[in-house]
Amino acid sequence: MRVTPDGILQRMLAGADRRWSEIGRLEGVVASGRRVQQPQDDPVAYRAALSVDRAIALAKGAGRALDAAASRLAATENALHELGTLLTRARALAVRMTNGGVTAAERQAAAAEARHLRDEALAAANRRWRDEALFGGTSAAAAPYAIQAGAVTYTGDAGQRTVAVAPGRSVAAGVVGGAPELRDALAALQALADGLAAGKADLGPELGALTQAQDGVVRLTAETGARLASVRNERQAWNGTRAALEKERAQLVDADLPAAMARLAEARNALEALYLALARMRGLSLANWLR
Repeated sequence: MRVTPDGILQRMLAGADRRWSEIGRLEGVVASGRRVQQPQDDPVAYRAALSVDRAIALAKGAGRALDAAASRLAATENALHELGTLLTRARALAVRMTNGGVTAAERQAAAAEARHLRDEALAAANRRWRDEALFGGTSAAAAPYAIQAGAVTYTGDAGQRTVAVAPGRSVAAGVVGGAPELRDALAALQALADGLAAGKADLGPELGALTQAQDGVVRLTAETGARLASVRNERQAWNGTRAALEKERAQLVDADLPAAMARLAEARNALEALYLALARMRGLSLANWLR
């Protein structure tokens, strides 16, 4: 079969088109850093990468959920620690006032201080996190705890806030609503304020109630701290899982950039050489025609 100059030119032009296509693909690889961008690049790797992407999304979602749970638990722990500190101050006040030499004026000043401690404890019991009452269970009550006519009232529920981490996996993100430790703490502080206001010199019962309430708050704080540590450990485990998945994905789809850049340079050089050859071929064809 005789090959004509026009046939050679057409083949060279087709070769130029293929080079442009290759250059476009390689430029995409270099720009994105990915060897596999479409199913046709590597069907097996593309499907595997989609599966890994779903697992990475699950790990990211779990991380966000555990971050939220940790934040809520940390706020809960801080409020309980504050409540424990207030009970310590109240106990010290009760010890100071259990003295026959204390004047009536001093006892009334101490009663005012005790009421202040009670109010601070009430604020801690009604502490909020992201517009949720930390100690109100799952209720939407703005302030679940109150003191009315000297008695502690609770308008929340007995539920416990949880956070969904993954399908079938949730973690507790707080304490049970209406925890007796908080009720006892508020009641003990109210009793101290009432006793001092009434001029009581023997504050043994009030001191005993404060001690018992503080023990309960310390225990609840420790339980919350342990739960927080567990959530943080689980968060770290999910971080490790995510890192391993991202490494697996990189092995599936990421490009060898130095090699891709070298191939891109080769393709551009080849295209330039092809165009030079085309120019020469067209020049020769024109000369032949003019003869």
